[in-house]
Amino acid sequence: MSDTLELPDHLSRREFLRLSGMSLLALGAPVQWARPKLEVEHGLFGRVTDPTVIVYREPSFAGSSVKNLWRDELMPAKYSLDSVMKHKYLRQMLEWRMEIDLDWSVKTGVLGKGLKKQLPPEIWAELESTYVGAGIEENWGALFNTIDLFRKVATQVGDDLGYEYPQHLHERVVDYLQRVKRMH
Repeated sequence: MSDTLELPDHLSRREFLRLSGMSLLALGAPVQWARPKLEVEHGLFGRVTDPTVIVYREPSFAGSSVKNLWRDELMPAKYSLDSVMKHKYLRQMLEWRMEIDLDWSVKTGVLGKGLKKQLPPEIWAELESTYVGAGIEENWGALFNTIDLFRKVATQVGDDLGYEYPQHLHERVVDYLQRVKRMH
């Protein structure tokens, strides 16, 4: 079941990051896309332009990555995992981590260009572990590695910005994904 969160007309950067992190936890199991209108003051969010905020109570089997992995559909599963989960969401969190580490003074290039130089080597190594070949089983592993890396970085970003990572929601999503994987 999903709840669409009603947003106020204005959000602070911290409020936006907190809500974004809540929605990103459920990347493997999205259920509903909500497009509320949100007025953004110039420069407030930097390159963050998508005002969509989704809050989940329970994951749904409609998640693109999960559904396609379960169905053994390689191409849509890879697109969802590599393009949507990594480039749209994980990259954004990695960029925030880098910008926090550098006091918001350095921006990354297009599609994460420059991240390797600025992120700690252990974070980069974990990111590399999320890129795999064509095997469905190795893509299941990449999905769990991606979610785990997101949790790790989002926890660090949240700590620096004064927010607690919703570990209980993370655990529910991972449990759900493991149950779906066992059905495969």
